[in-house]
Amino acid sequence: MATYEQVRKDHLLKSNSRQALFFATKRYDPNKETIIMLPGGLASQLERSKNKYNTTPQNYEKYENVWIDLGIIFKKEAKKLEINDKGRDKGDHIVIPNGPLESFAENPYDETKKYFRDNDFNYYSWGYDWRRPITESAELLKDFLSKFKQEVIKKFGKGRDPLPNTTILCHSMGGLVTKLFLNNVFNKNTTTKDVRKWMRRVITVATPFYGTGNHIHRYYRGQDPLNIIYGKKNICKLAGTMPGAYILMFLDQDSYTAYKRDIIKPELLRFPTRDMKDPDNIEVDPYDLNSMSYYPTWIKEDYISLSKNIRKKIIQDLPSSVIRDVYHIRADGKTTNVELKWKNINRIFNPKKDKLPLVGTRGKGDGTVPFWSARLAITPDTQIYNTRIADNHSTLMEHIEVLRAVESIINKNKIPKYVRFSKDEVKKTQLATKKAVNQFLNGVASNQFGIESKKAIDPKIWRRILNDVQ
Repeated sequence: MATYEQVRKDHLLKSNSRQALFFATKRYDPNKETIIMLPGGLASQLERSKNKYNTTPQNYEKYENVWIDLGIIFKKEAKKLEINDKGRDKGDHIVIPNGPLESFAENPYDETKKYFRDNDFNYYSWGYDWRRPITESAELLKDFLSKFKQEVIKKFGKGRDPLPNTTILCHSMGGLVTKLFLNNVFNKNTTTKDVRKWMRRVITVATPFYGTGNHIHRYYRGQDPLNIIYGKKNICKLAGTMPGAYILMFLDQDSYTAYKRDIIKPELLRFPTRDMKDPDNIEVDPYDLNSMSYYPTWIKEDYISLSKNIRKKIIQDLPSSVIRDVYHIRADGKTTNVELKWKNINRIFNPKKDKLPLVGTRGKGDGTVPFWSARLAITPDTQIYNTRIADNHSTLMEHIEVLRAVESIINKNKIPKYVRFSKDEVKKTQLATKKAVNQFLNGVASNQFGIESKKAIDPKIWRRILNDVQ
């Protein structure tokens, strides 16, 4: 009888097959360039099997949206995203990704999709389970690309392989998945011909190759505005059950050593995580098990060790035949946590009343990812575009400056010196104020607003929620 993990992986592969078939037969034109986009963390739709796994054969293919829809607010469905100590989804159901967020409201990347389809590209957004280790997602990306290629050739003929004309476009965490994919399929003997079997190029936007100074706060302060509905401590503990996101913390000592070795002009001048109370602010490695006393009890040693091994793969070199087709887009307009001072709490922490044991030093970045983190050290400066105007992490991939820069890279195979756009072309994302969102969620918590309320489907409220959680 198939184990839970065997069943889960089987349905992940089936989901890939469905997505590849749909893109190849419904959305693909063999005469156009192709863009396959990987969204950032929390921006892929997750669906949960209605049937619970047991040892009797079951049909697990009946799924319901669990991230993100009205149930997150009115039914506390985020609890269903928990992964238990055995690696199973809560209640022994099966959670799979199914593309980007597609809810009832305006979604992240709507402008991205519209721009590239309007400009005559094949465009598809492939989702991944951001709760799970990105090593799994990298293998699934390889599987998806293989199946997409097979389906296109089946429909259009052997001479219509789509991958040599495919750009893999990544926002934020999606770039980490893609970096592992590149390491999986290429080696030191890789030629340009080998590269074209999988892609034409990779473009990352705001990818935290060396981590962020924001994610670690979720383990102590939860995530606003979800804290209002679930309680701060519950969100903290839920975050601790998701091994995939541990990789978003600042880099470890080995990665820092490699960074200093590989980059010509270091932008990270010293190790970014340091002890708050030590007079010399000694370095504290977030991925060293000797640092576990700095974490609350719901942070798992196994996930820390797993993430350290994954980071070793992220910093692995790529052959020159591959790196010449890798481009980065990053922003430096907002103040961002570029360094953290961290207090040793001896694993004792109460999110409801204890003071946050972290203090950030602000610097260049996009509000989430530091400037120095959003590029691989081995990537030449000539393949990095630094934005002039676009500066907000969660909406960067929808900004006209970034969209034009991506299009220019695809058309000219080089970074543009200058991206032209008018002020009128900069579309400001319509967000409710934090105060308005908090009033709505407090109203839900006190039964003032029900699921039938007009506010429940206000796109401005949901874009603010999605903006904040990303």
